[in-house]
Amino acid sequence: MPGQAKLRAVIGLAMLVAASLACNAQFGGSAPTSVAQESSVVFIAPQNGSLIAEGSDIILAVNTNDPQTAKVEFRIDDNVIGAQTAPTGSPQGSFTARQPWKATGIQGHLVEAVASRADGTQIGAAKITLEVVAAPTQAATEPATQATSQSVSATPTRPPASATTAPSATQAASNTPPAPTAPDTSGQPTLQVTAPNLNIRAGPGTNFPIIDAMKTGDSAIIVGRNAAKSWWVIQKGQTRGWCISDTAYSQVVGDTTNVPVVASPPTPVPSAAPPTNPPAAAPTSTTGPVADLVIDSVTLNPGTPTANQTFTVSVVIRNQGTVNAGTSLLVGVFQPGNETSPVAVPAINAGQSVTVSMPVTLHGSGANQTATITVDSKNEINEGPNGEANNIKTITYNVN
Repeated sequence: MPGQAKLRAVIGLAMLVAASLACNAQFGGSAPTSVAQESSVVFIAPQNGSLIAEGSDIILAVNTNDPQTAKVEFRIDDNVIGAQTAPTGSPQGSFTARQPWKATGIQGHLVEAVASRADGTQIGAAKITLEVVAAPTQAATEPATQATSQSVSATPTRPPASATTAPSATQAASNTPPAPTAPDTSGQPTLQVTAPNLNIRAGPGTNFPIIDAMKTGDSAIIVGRNAAKSWWVIQKGQTRGWCISDTAYSQVVGDTTNVPVVASPPTPVPSAAPPTNPPAAAPTSTTGPVADLVIDSVTLNPGTPTANQTFTVSVVIRNQGTVNAGTSLLVGVFQPGNETSPVAVPAINAGQSVTVSMPVTLHGSGANQTATITVDSKNEINEGPNGEANNIKTITYNVN
């Protein structure tokens, strides 16, 4: 009997354990299958501590992961500058709010974004600081002024204008002022040209007119940039303009951390459309038939990439010339981080198109990022004097 009692006790204990396990299984056990994620509000653009040139138009962007987000309010120095409302309908996993702002006031500014629910309760807030600095001034006159003062101070040591004898080499060296074409670049980053030609444009885009150009070995001072760092504002002699940031054409020497964002000039208004002619009505070159490669479209898959995850860029390239084009190189430079992705392009017959896939991995995130896609980046295809002008396409996207 004692043995039977012990057996019944063991069986009873086992039944209690089984019942307990069954209850735990029914209600999710001691470890729940999901844990509520803590709500967060995070700035994704611009970076904390960025320098912004006065007058520049920038986009403030924040992301909140709370599905109950109804509104994000933006404040500069405790003054409300705008608010963005989340989409209505089914709850969103996250919401990215964007607010344009023209940088004003040469000083430091506290930028705050406050997310709230429909009932007005606050979800959270994100804060960054921005420093608005004076816009770069036209410094091209400084070397000329310096040269003038040097010439004046050197005048007494020059021979009289009536002298018929040539000055000695020592006199010539002492009386010749330094060339004004090379201003002091100490402490300033410079753009060093590595390609045979690099255009200087009136604004940050190939739709702006070309105002000058540089060749291999030329350098210019970097005095500004656009928000994505895909275009630089450069100063070379008396010329100030925009150059594309592309390692296929140039390299940056020096630290660009403190280069301010500069406002873009107004986008050029296209002139009246030219008369419509058949595509092959006239060759692109006056020197004879040539190939002419153009980028018809650029598609990202997925449309909004995620940092540290490889995505695919599909580029459709067409030869609108009258001569078959041989193989060439397609180069994409993607922001953030100037990530470069080169891909070989097969031969393209006249009038034909090909689609080239370009794998890209970005290691940073942000809104309004820019990529520059260049076909025939090494100028291996004879496209005549006009064909090279349409080899670049710029796109804008967001990175999660």
